[in-house]
Amino acid sequence: MTTIAFLHGFTGSPQSFDAARSSLPFECRVCSPALLGHAGGPVSGATFDQEMQRLRAVIRSECPEPAVLIGYSLGARLALGIAAADPHGIAALVLISVNPGLQSAEERKARAASDEEHAAFLEAHGTAAFIEQRWAKQPLFASQHRLSANLLTAQNEQRMRHEPRGLA
Repeated sequence: MTTIAFLHGFTGSPQSFDAARSSLPFECRVCSPALLGHAGGPVSGATFDQEMQRLRAVIRSECPEPAVLIGYSLGARLALGIAAADPHGIAALVLISVNPGLQSAEERKARAASDEEHAAFLEAHGTAAFIEQRWAKQPLFASQHRLSANLLTAQNEQRMRHEPRGLA
């Protein structure tokens, strides 16, 4: 039986792939763990590598056969890392909106500063303010305004369940 592990993106949740799961044309085993800091997932202190290892263990325990990893954005970066660390432990990768990493030290420094600014804003103003004033205003998400009102509402409700400290 095919096993699929869905890894959501930043501010997403295990429910982010519900529509995809329900429209699969075949029977399969599915796991969809919450990422570190996201609703339902552990909240505190882990590096990217530690989170990758935690997810790898969760996926192996829930999907004993090599799984197809399907990841979006942050989830795709984690899936790529899992595949690089254990290429024989996965059946295939589907990576959506992924960047394997920033090339230059300048880019990494600027990204780290931006991430720190986002974290400080989250902790000072909360999840709702961050989503509404920062996250959803990024040009990347402009196309989401074409989605149905029901879908946008559902996505927003998922995002608002996150604790500011977890996302930070």
